[in-house]
Amino acid sequence: MTEEKATKEEVIELTPQHIREGQAGFKDYEMANCNECGYNGYCGVKKRILPWFGSFWFIIPVAVMLAPLGGLGVIFAICLGGARVLYTRYLIVCPNCKSELLKK
Repeated sequence: MTEEKATKEEVIELTPQHIREGQAGFKDYEMANCNECGYNGYCGVKKRILPWFGSFWFIIPVAVMLAPLGGLGVIFAICLGGARVLYTRYLIVCPNCKSELLKK
């Protein structure tokens, strides 16, 4: 057996079964530290929380209202889109202890 194969097998063996089962029910994952149990690794994303100004229901109408002012509407929409990315928070679930955490 080559050293590369042995390394891959070791990594698979290091992840306990109950953590893999805890991660199985989620579509998205975020890297996080659990404050309850000390787990450090991938946690499942239960919900993505957007700020009110990050909603497309807010960004698109504002861009349309500012469209007569030239490129100001496009610039404002790009800034709001960037703020959407920066201020999005995630409600994540620790696969080890099943506690819910809020990650920025």
